[in-house]
Amino acid sequence: GAEKVALRVMENLADRIRFVVVSYDPHDPALGTTTDLFRSITPYVYQIPEFLSSELNASFTEYLIRRFDPKTIYIANGSPWIYDALPEIKRHHPSIRVANQVYDTQAGWINRYDPALLTYIDAHIGCNPKIARAYEAKGASPESVFFIENGTDPVELDPTQYDNAQKANLKIKFGLPLQTKVVTFASRLNPQKR
Repeated sequence: GAEKVALRVMENLADRIRFVVVSYDPHDPALGTTTDLFRSITPYVYQIPEFLSSELNASFTEYLIRRFDPKTIYIANGSPWIYDALPEIKRHHPSIRVANQVYDTQAGWINRYDPALLTYIDAHIGCNPKIARAYEAKGASPESVFFIENGTDPVELDPTQYDNAQKANLKIKFGLPLQTKVVTFASRLNPQKR
């Protein structure tokens, strides 16, 4: 989902950009975590609810902005706090660009879009054409909307990249019969994923 896209972008740009990752929402252990993957790219990973009360989000965010002097804030699938804080952030730091990416056209963060919020977001990223059109329907200017497809590296899923010993080891690891062809579906089964 959103984390995988952000990880891919960071992996490909890590030699050119210093990344700071901030989460304002509490972590749900049932969903798993990508924190260690982010930390393998940057040491600057902050899950704020783990160490601060939400009343300190604004002061900690201001500290991070002064400390790292970001040129862009990229919001991946939002949080109530960051959307509420954008007017103050942009008032104090008008040169910071804000890029926002949502992942649904009808539910979730797309519903936060209104004329006021649009004034604080410089770029709207859609991972499919429906989301790109939804931004425009909510009032975003076409030149501020960017369609960037979600992607999975096909090399990771290409069975020809694994020799027979590697395939056998994976089957043993997961308790699968060695002589049986295995087809895998991996996903989070959730109504949000349809």
